[in-house]
Amino acid sequence: MPFAIELFFDDSSDELIRDLWRRIAEAGFTSFLPENRNIPHVTLTVCEELDLARARLMIAELASTMAPMDQAFVSIGIFPYQYQTVFLGLRSSEPLLDVQKYCYAMLRECACKTWRFYSPEQWVPHCSLGMELTRQEAIAIAEIAQDLTFPIEFTIKGIGIVEFRPERIHFIAPFGG
Repeated sequence: MPFAIELFFDDSSDELIRDLWRRIAEAGFTSFLPENRNIPHVTLTVCEELDLARARLMIAELASTMAPMDQAFVSIGIFPYQYQTVFLGLRSSEPLLDVQKYCYAMLRECACKTWRFYSPEQWVPHCSLGMELTRQEAIAIAEIAQDLTFPIEFTIKGIGIVEFRPERIHFIAPFGG
């Protein structure tokens, strides 16, 4: 199963995303996100195989040097591939891009087969609302998300290693120790 390095939100923003996932499910759109015990997050990078012990040490060291990061959701977007993904887009910032580049480089040292969409050149910072959708489902979910008032300010408070489908959290480190 693949592994991801993910950023996690403050409690109120976590609940805002969970509430939006519930509204999407109540509208009849199934998404693997809440069904697989997923936690609202921003994925920094993904790989197929990982030296978990080594990655855990590197992520813990990184987290100990980081302060919570103020951020904002600023848009609704759709990745328009065969199976579409609807997401909330983040405001791009130097600290966010730096942590993504660091984690991507770190995975290149202790992982195999990193996913190309998570290379620094291609990465789009986002929080998924639904995945593996038809075009019509993606449009309908984006319409549900239009009820939000942007920008939505929040704080990124930690980082972790997650194995997925189903989601299994291996490690979460709060920023600042």
